[in-house]
Amino acid sequence: MRVLPFAEAGTVFLALFFLMSCSIGSLTASAQLLGLGAKPAPVVIPTLQTPQPGFTFPEKQTLTFTVDWRVFTAGTAVFQLEKQGTVQKITATADSTGAVTMLFPVVDKFEAGFDTKTGCSTGFSKQLQEGRRKVSSELSFDYSQGKQKQIEKIWSREPRKNKWPRFRPA
Repeated sequence: MRVLPFAEAGTVFLALFFLMSCSIGSLTASAQLLGLGAKPAPVVIPTLQTPQPGFTFPEKQTLTFTVDWRVFTAGTAVFQLEKQGTVQKITATADSTGAVTMLFPVVDKFEAGFDTKTGCSTGFSKQLQEGRRKVSSELSFDYSQGKQKQIEKIWSREPRKNKWPRFRPA
């Protein structure tokens, strides 16, 4: 029987400890994947609180930003808040400008809205054009039936694929 020096014994102990902890961890993960062992606690989603009494959203506000890519001005981004009755509408656009447009044109538009009294979303839509790729997506809610509906269309004009329009199921 050989007696290991203290430094070697510590190294061997750490290696064995690491191997055992990895083995036990993988057994736990395998058991969870197979539906065996302890089940994870359910995720609790907090409810959205209504705004404080007296709080008002702005009637109309626009924020405009310049987007830079290294030393070049790449485009502009515009965020707009607008109140339409009890619905707060949010619109965001991003457009490339100058030489960046010739390299990689970007024309993006996002729209969303929510009811200012309940905080519930009224829907979301996006239209993206980034390079040769185009995406159009809409998300709507039917609160009376507890359902949502998403429609997404993707167009790709890549020379090799030649599949346009290409639709992805929701």
